[in-house]
Amino acid sequence: MALSPTIPMVLFQNEGKIFQVPADQWKPVFEQFAGQCKSEHDEVVALGGLHILGTERHEARRIDNSCAAAQGARAIPALRDFFFLSKTI
Repeated sequence: MALSPTIPMVLFQNEGKIFQVPADQWKPVFEQFAGQCKSEHDEVVALGGLHILGTERHEARRIDNSCAAAQGARAIPALRDFFFLSKTI
């Protein structure tokens, strides 16, 4: 019994749905999203970078710090501030 050749497949997620497509069909999809991400990146940088406003700290500080690490790894200019109320309104 001869085995049929295996077609390389790629899994990706878009808008919460998971898709599986042959690798040769993935390349145009990837290039489309890469172009969209590049234009959005350029727009964010032109507007002054990523601004993260927190209203409370997470119990695990690493969650808060991951925002700064993510922008730093991508070389995106960023501002991160947390605001706290001294009393409940």
